[in-house]
Amino acid sequence: FPTKEEYRHKVIPNVVAVQGEGYVAKVREFCPDLDVCIAPAFRYTHLWKRNKRPQKFSGHFMVVVTLPMSKKDSLHLIRTMLQAMKHCSNTKLPLSGDVKLVFKAHPTISIDNLHEELDMHEFRDMEIMSGSMSDVLEIADVVVSTASGTCMEAVASGIPVVIVAGGGGPTSNPIPKEIDRSLWRICYTPEEIYRNVIDLRSGQRGDYM
Repeated sequence: FPTKEEYRHKVIPNVVAVQGEGYVAKVREFCPDLDVCIAPAFRYTHLWKRNKRPQKFSGHFMVVVTLPMSKKDSLHLIRTMLQAMKHCSNTKLPLSGDVKLVFKAHPTISIDNLHEELDMHEFRDMEIMSGSMSDVLEIADVVVSTASGTCMEAVASGIPVVIVAGGGGPTSNPIPKEIDRSLWRICYTPEEIYRNVIDLRSGQRGDYM
């Protein structure tokens, strides 16, 4: 976020635009005098056009993993989620059979590029979906990601989010602290991830963090 020194030396814009009221205080955290305004985020136009979610016929609880822009972070997230599913199989956690895991690649990353870094067993366990984020929100019961704007898109649609902590680096949470915690959780291990998914699947509010 902008700092007082950057503001004083005029190396940042005179006005910074954010996509919602909840971000104003965050951007001013280190520079209270900064002029911050709210501007439309055109990539989120689809959120205003969404109707009631259609009835689902798949019979599965859909966990959609939206991969971030970084190839390294995408690979970390893929492997962490696959480990979470293996943890479920090994411990026979309840409700495991109807949970379906689907991955959505970031538009700037080719699945082929990720495939090069994964062994065949890992890749065989992956189900990839194409389409837009609007398509994701039509099928997702839970969205799993890292520091991604897709987390806010899901929360804005009333879909719970599981944020996976970064692999070896600081954890970046894109969701403002004012947002109801019942809609999002941060997890650090595959076991925590799966237990939170099971928690959300059963409609409970357990604390696995």
